[in-house]
Amino acid sequence: MAQTVQDLTKNPLLQRERLSLQKSAARPPKMSPVTMVIVGLILVLLLASLGKTFFAKKVAPVETVQIVGAGQDIMPGSRINYSSLHYITVPRSYFQDDMFVKNNLVVGRIARAYVAKGEPLLAASLMPKGQTLSQQVETHERAVSLKLDDEALVDHGIICGDKVDVLFTTSKDGKKYTRTICQNLPVIYSLPKEALKSKSLQGNDAARITLAVTPEQAEILAQAEETGRIKLALRNRLSVTAPHSYGVSEEDLLPAKALTVSAAAPAPVQTPTETPATANFEPIAPPPPPFIMPPSFNEVASRPEVKKAAQWVVEVFTGNRRETHEFPRQEPTESK
Repeated sequence: MAQTVQDLTKNPLLQRERLSLQKSAARPPKMSPVTMVIVGLILVLLLASLGKTFFAKKVAPVETVQIVGAGQDIMPGSRINYSSLHYITVPRSYFQDDMFVKNNLVVGRIARAYVAKGEPLLAASLMPKGQTLSQQVETHERAVSLKLDDEALVDHGIICGDKVDVLFTTSKDGKKYTRTICQNLPVIYSLPKEALKSKSLQGNDAARITLAVTPEQAEILAQAEETGRIKLALRNRLSVTAPHSYGVSEEDLLPAKALTVSAAAPAPVQTPTETPATANFEPIAPPPPPFIMPPSFNEVASRPEVKKAAQWVVEVFTGNRRETHEFPRQEPTESK
C-alpha cells in the first residue's frame, strides 16, 4: 500500500496539477473593470473630502442676542402683558435699536399694529409707555371706528399710519349717487390681511377700522354709515391735495342711449264705478265762484280812452324843427 502511494506521488501528471494549484493560490484574484472604476471614484472622493477639511478655514461662532417677541398674536389696541411675550434668540447683526431686550420695557403698553406670534416687538408697533388712544389724536380730532366689509377696506391692505378717503353711495328716487365725503383721514387702528388667519381674532374685529377725524367729519361718517354704503380709498402718505368732489350719478356713467326714455303709451282712463258703500251718497257740488264787485260808473268814466294806433307815420323836418303826421290806414275797397 505504501509502495502504491509513493508511486502516485512520483507520477508527473499529479505533480504538474499540484504545482498549478499552488500558483493559482499564490496569485491575487482579478478585478473586473467596473469594480476598478467604482473603487477609483471612491478614492477620489475620499481624497477630495480630506483636502477640503485640511484646507478649510475655521468659521467663527455666530454671536447671538435675546430680544422680546410676541408669544401670541397681538391685535391692535390690546394691552400687552407677560403672558403675551417670550424671548427670541437672533444673531447680533439682526438686532436693531428699536427692539427690546427686557419684558418690563413692554408690559403695560398698547399695541398700535398687528404683531404675529414669534415676531419681535418694535417700538413703532407700540404706543409710548403710559399713553392711551386719547393721547394719540390731536386736540381738534376725534377717534371714530367704522364697521365695513372686505371690499370697502381695500382688501385689508390698510395699516396703521396710512391715509384714506371716504366714498359714500346712496339712492334717491330710484337712482344711486356716489360722492367723496371725507379726504386725507389718518388711520389709527386697522388689521392687515395676515391677521385674518389668527386664532385670536374674535367676531367681526377684522371688519373694523379706526380713523382720526374732526367733529364735523364724525357727524358725516355717522350719518353715512346709517344711510348708505361706505368705501375707503387708500392714498399715498405724502399726498395732501384735497380736490373738490361734485359726486357721480348714473347719468355720468351710462351712455346717452341708455338714458333715452321711449315715449310710453298713455294709460287708459278708468271711469269710476259706484260701489255698494258709496251708492247711497250724492256727489258734493263744487263751491260757488267768489263774487267780484263790478266797477262803478265813475271808475269806468275816469279811465283814459285808448286811441286807435295809427297805421302810417310821416316825419317832416324843417331846419331844426321836426313835425310828425299820423294817417290812418284805409281798408281796401272791393272793386265792382
